Amino acid sequence: MAAMPVEQALGTLIVMANPYTTGGTGTMGFIAGPPAQIDPNQIQVEEDNYAAQWTFKGLTQNIKRALKIEYTYDKKDAQGNSLGYTVTEHLLVGFAGSNGG
Repeated sequence: MAAMPVEQALGTLIVMANPYTTGGTGTMGFIAGPPAQIDPNQIQVEEDNYAAQWTFKGLTQNIKRALKIEYTYDKKDAQGNSLGYTVTEHLLVGFAGSNGG
């Protein structure tokens, strides 16, 4: 895979890791319509600043901020055929750390 700007690489990685799609370009939508180029302000995001702990691979992570990002994908059967409807899901991102202190 060719080198790309870090933001694009992160987005590509997220799409590739999505267990609900094939991981290909255009398989996740963040706004209604074709997922071509979008303004980040068009993405539905909820944000919460809080002190919480998540467990990941058996290790406790201190989470200081979380983002809940809405996305959609076309539901397909086991053979990859569209079932004719779109599913809405969420990507949950937790920022781990000591809050800069």
